Amino acid sequence: MHLSILLAQTPPRERAGKRTSNRITFQHDWTLCKVMELHDKPDPYAVLCDYHEDVVILNDEASPTEAYPIQVKTGKNSPWTASALLSKTGKAQKNSPLGKLYLGCTDFSATVPELRFVATAVFDIQLSAEPASTERKQFSLEDLNPKIAEKIATKLQAELGLKEAHPLLPNVVFEFCPLSVQDHSIHALGKVTKFLESHYPNHGISHSAAYRALSGEIMRLTSYEYPLTNFEDILFHSGISRTRFQALLDLIPSAKDPHQIWLEAKQDLTASVLAFPEIMAIRREWLQYEADRTDFSNQILQDTRKQAKALMLVEVTKPECVNIVHAITNTMAKLKTSLLVPKEYLIALSLIEYYEHQLSPSAPQSPQKAP
Repeated sequence: MHLSILLAQTPPRERAGKRTSNRITFQHDWTLCKVMELHDKPDPYAVLCDYHEDVVILNDEASPTEAYPIQVKTGKNSPWTASALLSKTGKAQKNSPLGKLYLGCTDFSATVPELRFVATAVFDIQLSAEPASTERKQFSLEDLNPKIAEKIATKLQAELGLKEAHPLLPNVVFEFCPLSVQDHSIHALGKVTKFLESHYPNHGISHSAAYRALSGEIMRLTSYEYPLTNFEDILFHSGISRTRFQALLDLIPSAKDPHQIWLEAKQDLTASVLAFPEIMAIRREWLQYEADRTDFSNQILQDTRKQAKALMLVEVTKPECVNIVHAITNTMAKLKTSLLVPKEYLIALSLIEYYEHQLSPSAPQSPQKAP
């Protein structure tokens, strides 16, 4: 059976246990950093957030054939030993940390080349060769001392009620995560900054706005709690793919001074002899739109942004366009949206998207607008 069908037909297991706010936001930041890492490579990908496991990486967004479940562990001050990986904490815990990782993908294990256990504490497990596990960023069960590996296999077999050792046993990777539990947001912002400077060196994207928007989208994806019955819904409500991540990047506001953008727009509106009360009405909606525009969960708003920008860039270059009000009037006549907002909101939206583009370093100069 196809992996996308298996994911949809297999209900995620119960994610029991209290998770602190810092634990959850750490997972959001770790996931964001992983998505950027995947996006830096040319291969297709999709990342499921808090669905079947903390993170599941798929090798394709349309027709995946491989799944890579990842469990992210924080809050442990002492090293992870073999005993700790196989221990149940509290009477309510039915499975050990390692047991949970295996159990989560039992129904589609044939499509799982590798499991990954990521932790913010080091691992202290005897390996078959140097360097020691405490000095490694990652290692697999295949690197363990044979006696330790046999002990883990036997205990997992008993815990999961298997007749023989789990078929995935050699394919679990243990990874030490250097992302700070206390300062993970600062660390993640640094990663976002480096990523944007690499991909958009002259665009002027606001790094802090990008981090807030992207981490907010990851948070939204991990918070969806309703049943999902097909792969398209899983990907939409709980996943982020290469296509979707790129679309989010394209919508992130620039680092241009919002007040400077408003002064430019106000000057052109005044030169176009627009009445002062109308300009002030646009200004009020301008401030509201600035707060709304990075809500990537509002697909109607994001589609309207793209449409309005495209229309404005066409209208201002037409020979018959005499001023910015003329361009806005034609844009409003052609804009198709189901947003339930005042007309001034749509005008403000169109102006911000247009002027932000015009003030970017790579944008062509604005055409002369004569009254």
